Amino acid sequence: MASVPTPDEMRDLLATLLEGAAGGSHREWLRAIGPVEKLPTYLNIHCNWAVHPKGKPAERKAIEQAVAVVRAAHPYVAP
Repeated sequence: MASVPTPDEMRDLLATLLEGAAGGSHREWLRAIGPVEKLPTYLNIHCNWAVHPKGKPAERKAIEQAVAVVRAAHPYVAP
């Protein structure tokens, strides 16, 4: 059985994916991703987390693409 990542683990996973796929440092991607927000499941049935990326348009686009990939495998975060 797979474990459900915490918001911090999800943010770290996104930064690791982006670091490998788009280059740049892990720290830069963490800054651009910002915090992973846990959403109430009764309002968001398909997933319970969101990010509000910062940075240049190309960085935001890369983050949105990474979120789509990661969300397919991990739609929920733990409390």
